[in-house]
Amino acid sequence: MHIEQGLRLEGENQPLGVVTGIIGQSRWRVIVTGEAGHAGTVPMNMRRDALAGSAEMMLAAERIGRTQDGMVATVGIVEALPGAGNIIPGRVMFTVDMRCMDDATRKTTVAQFENEARTIAAARKLNVTFEYFHDVSATVCGASLQDTLAASIGDLGHRAIRMPSGAGHDGQMMAKLCPASMMFVRCRVGISHNPAEFCAPGDMGWRR
Repeated sequence: MHIEQGLRLEGENQPLGVVTGIIGQSRWRVIVTGEAGHAGTVPMNMRRDALAGSAEMMLAAERIGRTQDGMVATVGIVEALPGAGNIIPGRVMFTVDMRCMDDATRKTTVAQFENEARTIAAARKLNVTFEYFHDVSATVCGASLQDTLAASIGDLGHRAIRMPSGAGHDGQMMAKLCPASMMFVRCRVGISHNPAEFCAPGDMGWRR
């Protein structure tokens, strides 16, 4: 059992959901190198601005994430150097996190981002490299266990909503040993990893 960490159960006014699978993930660092220069003296057409190029790449990641069904793409860390208000950034590192239940789609999308980032870098006379540090395949939950959970939810008078998990869970490791399953519990406004995280006692089965 786990809180949903999302809004679907709350939106459909149902307390419990059955997890169909745990999403696959790719995470990597993108290092963009240009040339630092004075913010007031280097003409716009002569700049090799690593941050401007990185911003274009970040928007490409967002666009790609929007165009693929079931895909999400996130830039979580951005570091620009030398980090002064009057200097054109010469080096930028940012992270990209792409997730999808379909591994083939995820890998194709990662390659698409790389190709677009290289094209952007070439047009701006920048260098770009990629450092991959996390890759986890999608995990499908056991079909019979899903059905058992759905039947139990139905016995309580609720509609069993089936959905993938967009967050990684220990179930991915357990599934390597035996069939695994998960049940989601509705959480208020989908908030998690936050002191405001809340599940109603009634949804968790607690009674006085």
